[in-house]
Amino acid sequence: MGNEPVFLTVYDYHYAGRPGLSASRAHAYIPSSFNATHSGLPGNDDSGAMGSFLAWSLMGLFPNPGQNVYLIIPPFFKAVAITHPETKKTATIRNVNFDKTYKKIYIQSAKLNGKPYTKSWIGHEF
Repeated sequence: MGNEPVFLTVYDYHYAGRPGLSASRAHAYIPSSFNATHSGLPGNDDSGAMGSFLAWSLMGLFPNPGQNVYLIIPPFFKAVAITHPETKKTATIRNVNFDKTYKKIYIQSAKLNGKPYTKSWIGHEF
């Protein structure tokens, strides 16, 4: 984890049908690479790329550039709410049975608007 070219490699497992491995990599890289130490920001945060990667990953999402795709992993919080600046609609991602030790990091099931959701990604319409 050192700069922009590595971002997608953390989430490549989604494309192999193994999003749990993406979650495993993100949950290993983020605490070790982004922290409050002197070297706690890897690479150069030019234009905010490293900070953006961190913010999206902490929310449990990775926006794949040029596609209507946000790859999903468990967020690093119990819940994350995102409000659209124009519509004022809020999307909430809840991490049910959140484990603050981050040992239980795999999604067992998901629901979208109360209905089972089986994809490992979601689009802009969310």
